[in-house]
Amino acid sequence: MNRGLRLSVLGKMSSVIFSHQMLQQLGVIGIYADLIRHAEADPAAAIVQAKASAAAIEDTLGGVTFVLRLPREGPAPP
Repeated sequence: MNRGLRLSVLGKMSSVIFSHQMLQQLGVIGIYADLIRHAEADPAAAIVQAKASAAAIEDTLGGVTFVLRLPREGPAPP
């Protein structure tokens, strides 16, 4: 394989991996949002559940931020 094609393939693979990581994190956020939406009937329990879900959403957003801040440098030149 020539160098240009190899770099193209590597770029496409990294794009797919990045997209997968982002979608995974967004899916987790969606799960916690769904938990909040379908909260307990008891107001006190609903508040506890909402606070726990909000904390989990914040943690997941930290993961999204980490993925977004990963270096975007290409492979080192030969």
